[in-house]
Amino acid sequence: MTATATHWLALLGATDAPLLPGTHAMYWWLCLGWGLVLSGLAVKAVARWSKRPLLLWGSASLAFAWAWIPGQLSPSHWLGLAFQMPSISLGLIAAMVAGQQLLRDHHSPVPPLGATQAMQPVRLLQATIGAALGWVLLLDTLALLPFQVYSWGFSPAVVGLALWVLLLPWVSFRRQPSDVLIWLAPLACFVFVALRLPTGNFWDALLDPVLWLALQAYLVREVVTTFRRKRLSVRRPFG
Repeated sequence: MTATATHWLALLGATDAPLLPGTHAMYWWLCLGWGLVLSGLAVKAVARWSKRPLLLWGSASLAFAWAWIPGQLSPSHWLGLAFQMPSISLGLIAAMVAGQQLLRDHHSPVPPLGATQAMQPVRLLQATIGAALGWVLLLDTLALLPFQVYSWGFSPAVVGLALWVLLLPWVSFRRQPSDVLIWLAPLACFVFVALRLPTGNFWDALLDPVLWLALQAYLVREVVTTFRRKRLSVRRPFG
């Protein structure tokens, strides 16, 4: 291996000089990210008892505007103290959830976009990888691992490796995947490369405590649902 190739490999794996976002960019993402999350939650909550577009758009707008209020009256202030900034993945998921409810024709019998039965294993695999990554990062934070994982997020090489893994669903499917959710993680990678948000560390762009807890809740729900279905199939073998 030549000296030039060794030099480039060292640069790709370097973590001592990361490219970080500016202070103003981090504050803007704090408000924008939590605004998207609050809008998604507000739309989902209102949609449970009313499908009127005026109420849906009004709740989303109020929740989004509330996140931009400066000072301690803003939920972004307190959410930032508890969870710091949301990841790009969580912001994209919240925007997708809100967009599906706001732009959907509720008078149409066509169901909203979601996972098909064929794409369900892919979503389970992605959720499992995300939950496992969160546990690894937690152990790293508690200094219970013999190596550092979080610092790898500042390396340029980890983005390319993670993007290669996240694009595997496209390789395994002969046609274009129909589940919108599997597009979000690769899109989060591209946004991170362009803007370096939220902290300049790739793991913070891909995962955050709120999304990590949501992934674990999703996995527990899927396990419980599968267990119940198996019990029902055993009770009614000829049903």
